[in-house]
Amino acid sequence: MTAVKDLDGLDITSESRLDRDRNRYIEQIVRYLPNRRESNPRFSTTTKRQSGHVRGENSGVSSVEGQQDEYNPFLNWKTALAMLKKHYKPQARAVADNAKGIVRQVDHRVSKYGVKQTIRPPEKPTTWTEAALTAYIQDLADFRPPRPILFEVLPTEQKDQKLASIVDVANTMEQTLTDPDLRRYTNIKACNIALQFLYDRSMMTRARRLFSRMEYLCLDTSATTWNIILRACAAQKDLHNFTYLLNEMIVRGFKPDERTWVTFVMVLNSIEAKKAITSIMRRTRIMDSLSIGRDVATQMVRHEFSGHLTQDAKAAPFFTKMGQLYGPDWLSASTGNTLISAVMQTSQGEPIKAVIQALRLLYEMKQHTFKAGGMTMNIFLQKCLHIEEQDLLIEILSIFETHWNLKPDLVAHRTLFELAWRRQRLNMLRVIWISACLNGYVTFRMQDRIMQSLLEKRGSLQISREPTSFDHLVGQFLIGVDHTFKSQLRSDTIHWKPDGEARVADKYVLAVRSNLATAGQGRLKDGIIVQLRLALELDKHWASEGFWTDPKKQAALLKSSVQVHVTRSSQFSRVDDRKV
Repeated sequence: MTAVKDLDGLDITSESRLDRDRNRYIEQIVRYLPNRRESNPRFSTTTKRQSGHVRGENSGVSSVEGQQDEYNPFLNWKTALAMLKKHYKPQARAVADNAKGIVRQVDHRVSKYGVKQTIRPPEKPTTWTEAALTAYIQDLADFRPPRPILFEVLPTEQKDQKLASIVDVANTMEQTLTDPDLRRYTNIKACNIALQFLYDRSMMTRARRLFSRMEYLCLDTSATTWNIILRACAAQKDLHNFTYLLNEMIVRGFKPDERTWVTFVMVLNSIEAKKAITSIMRRTRIMDSLSIGRDVATQMVRHEFSGHLTQDAKAAPFFTKMGQLYGPDWLSASTGNTLISAVMQTSQGEPIKAVIQALRLLYEMKQHTFKAGGMTMNIFLQKCLHIEEQDLLIEILSIFETHWNLKPDLVAHRTLFELAWRRQRLNMLRVIWISACLNGYVTFRMQDRIMQSLLEKRGSLQISREPTSFDHLVGQFLIGVDHTFKSQLRSDTIHWKPDGEARVADKYVLAVRSNLATAGQGRLKDGIIVQLRLALELDKHWASEGFWTDPKKQAALLKSSVQVHVTRSSQFSRVDDRKV
């Protein structure tokens, strides 16, 4: 029999009708999975479709969310509600409260070149089994690669390191789960871990490819698999695909659980629809579970805030009502951070007023056992990017250190560096840079900016005069490089080859590398807040003296730059206290 080829030139006589039907069905399902285009709300049309603002192809969409759509019922939230009410099956309390799974505790260390990373990259098992493959995929999901560093700054042994980025981790996962030799060990638990990993990082194309693989292998999907996919649709506010996949979940025999209800609240835009759903969840005691009540409160707190809490209103009645609606333990870390973000957005044109109002609310939340974290502090710091004066910024850092013993983390150092760079605060930048080096919080953008500034002097080995522009001066000021190329932090001279045998850039690379190599070797003696205050006062004095306008005054003032006190770890130096 002559082989028959379709329009694409593929031989279709070699595959059975069952295989063709299965592949066609897989393609139909995959079309409705979350995709890359819809992951960006700016380009999403599903939000407008829910409100009836998109006409043309879906011209039957009602202008009011919740009314019957005569053309496509999947665009009506009541369709999904009817499915959930009919097929919902309560889980045991212990299962519902731990539906997110066990979070592994991963040990970290500060590497030699200023980046925090796991102790070692995951190693492949010597003997493959289903359990070994699942454990390896879980280790890959837990692994946090070192942050990007300028390639020139990396030592040779780290340039060849595998798993250098999240993309490398995703590639390794995909290769493992698609390896023909490991096909018999591929299981649904490992695929669920990988699927959650990919959706959490917005790798939509890879997630769709993985789901196609799961369908092709005829793996027995679970309710967890469908909840992962539904949550990804909900994050994109894609009601149409959410309803389609919910129907597919039910057709395959999986009952919606408490987590499915939470994702349903997430996918909706209408506050009236959200309140109707939460009212049903309250009557059916779905929110009796602590974790479910908190998750729903996180989705609803922004809307409840806009209706009950104004700038001059007291916070106590609002907290009382939230406790009545979502349980006494509704105020989780995620809910509190969402509430603070909502307060920040109330005064778009007055950032200082918004920050002060949020600080008052933060005090009320503290009385209700709210425990602030690094994300809470970073919300405040991000808002400070739009504030001209930095005194409020330092006060915010002081509040979090005094009440919650929180010190700036990687994101905070990045924000502080950006703010000081915008305001051209040289002394503040020096304190932040040294703190980032000591704690391993140096980001790629920090290094790139400093290297670009250093290379402004490409071609000259001696500094003949002090530069007047910020871009010219900042790199040398932070790294502590003068005409002898003395390192700011290590206080030792960097040696290089004679002229003509090495490029100028090589010397600056050595200077940056010597700064990064101080990670974990010490700490700021008086803490970052005290030294930031001193640096800010000095920067203000320099600005009032005409630092950026008079080269002679600039040269004189540079001699009185901030002295950063560093306490060395005893294992690295016999000298405990140093000025750099």
